[in-house]
Amino acid sequence: MRVFDCFPLCWELTLLEIRLSTLDPVVDFFVIAESPWLRSGEAKPLYYREARDEYPFNKYKHKIIHVVEQRPPVSNRQVMEWRQKNIVSAGIKDCLPDDLIFVSDADEIWRPEIIDDVVKQTKKGPVYLDHQLYYYFFNNRITNSSKYSSNVAFACRYRNFTKVKHIRRKWKSLHRIKNSGWHYAYLMSPEGIREKIRALGVAKYRAPKFQDLDHIRECMRVPKDLYNRKDLYDFEIIPPKDMDAPPYVMNQLGRFEHFLYPGEA
Repeated sequence: MRVFDCFPLCWELTLLEIRLSTLDPVVDFFVIAESPWLRSGEAKPLYYREARDEYPFNKYKHKIIHVVEQRPPVSNRQVMEWRQKNIVSAGIKDCLPDDLIFVSDADEIWRPEIIDDVVKQTKKGPVYLDHQLYYYFFNNRITNSSKYSSNVAFACRYRNFTKVKHIRRKWKSLHRIKNSGWHYAYLMSPEGIREKIRALGVAKYRAPKFQDLDHIRECMRVPKDLYNRKDLYDFEIIPPKDMDAPPYVMNQLGRFEHFLYPGEA
């Protein structure tokens, strides 16, 4: 049995570095799905391709299967999103029936210590990986994220793999592995958040008021939800020494201090 970790990548190179280091001991191959297009159809660089020969990404080149979307863009942003998510299938086409497939977004990093439980549970079918949600910073934890589908990461044997979209839609009916990892939503600069909002598939969240940098900075400062969704999330700032984060982060807090809530570094 081999382990494949599959995810789409847009521009999240910091999270990619953390992911590769964290999961390297238990993953045989990383399948990175990139697109030369944003969901808007605007051309973008292939960030992994540009960085793959640089440290630290060059350490993992022998484990990485890089899949690139080849089809021209269309006007439907949701189609663009699912195209990129679904092309991970091209990276696992030579898998054996019992190989273990993890699928998530780039900002959803599963804990390596869950591997034995996942091996056991996936004998029965796909499993839902219920990650703890964080917003903006490593130490800004959402305390009520279990009320919502904050992520739709899953794992299954290759024999049970269909399209990513089909399995993700069934997440409520899957066996759930709680506290299975970290979901670092909007872990980026205000400018990076603005670019992410501009690329979103849902039109109402792309409203100009949400793209305003002063609004984004205020949401990060309070902290509060970017889209003024009342009573959706409860935020809790955790002292860095007490936070739950991958060891790669905990051992380099000084390096990652710009991703800690201001004043908590």
